[in-house]
Amino acid sequence: MFFHEIKTPLDVSRCGQVAALLECSAYPKPGNVHRLKDHPTTRYEHFLIGASIIGKPLENLAEKGSLFKFDSTHYSRFQIGKEILQAVEDTATWQTGGNINLGVILLQAPLAATAGTYLHVGYDDLDAFRTTLQKIIQETTPEDSLNLYKALQVANPGGMGEVEDLDIHDESSMKKIQEDQLNLHSIFSTCADRDAVAREWITSFELTFKLVYPFLENRINELQDINLATIDTFLHVLSKVPDTLIMRKAGPEAARVISEKAREIIIKGGITKQKEKVYEFDAFLQEKKGLYNPGTTADLIAAGLMVALLRGLRI
Repeated sequence: MFFHEIKTPLDVSRCGQVAALLECSAYPKPGNVHRLKDHPTTRYEHFLIGASIIGKPLENLAEKGSLFKFDSTHYSRFQIGKEILQAVEDTATWQTGGNINLGVILLQAPLAATAGTYLHVGYDDLDAFRTTLQKIIQETTPEDSLNLYKALQVANPGGMGEVEDLDIHDESSMKKIQEDQLNLHSIFSTCADRDAVAREWITSFELTFKLVYPFLENRINELQDINLATIDTFLHVLSKVPDTLIMRKAGPEAARVISEKAREIIIKGGITKQKEKVYEFDAFLQEKKGLYNPGTTADLIAAGLMVALLRGLRI
């Protein structure tokens, strides 16, 4: 492994793409599609396509960040919602596996915008990075929210559940967004209690920066193997934070039990010492045909990998 400086918006977008590729390729990542496991209607190749497609929207956001720098009057001009919609539409155009990267897009888009503003100073100060990230999120616009809802309708993600307010399938939601001038921070605040990706948007990406990335960095240094480090990070995060996609699909008790199984593996040494247990855990989750898919955990790993790559990780 070696380290390389990020210099251009294209570098930023490549960090997002490579992170998505590394995340989907990690095996055996329990319960997810990975290079040794397809799901009935979604294949590993679909995820490869999804990771390849998101580059241009991420580059656009980073480019805007590089031009705006730290002038806060420009934060609302990022048009994050527009780029999210573009990434989702492109993904739907280029593959037939359904929603394979919505969570990744939602996490990587604001990271790319923020990373663009830091091209000229680097990524050593993660606290400052998070402060700027939150300012960008807080100054998104109702137009961003409308584009987010269009993106959600295109992606049509499973496991959303039913909500009383601002349901994506309710035509009145778009009207309410306009009337109440709800930006993305407001939108994600309404569902942060049941979705970890939404929670990241209103907590300055607390899990990404305080849980995922630090553990990932340590594991990479210890193991010198990106695949093993990614699997252990996945298990660690799942052990600490019950997956919210599983919670919505199968209930909180199922999510708790799955987290406990991940915790047992991590406590006993992780993938290097519990390889057979990891394969057994994967088989156990896969038997449920998607019901026990820790998809939100996978999205968080993709975000943590992007941070590591922005800070210079190369393999």
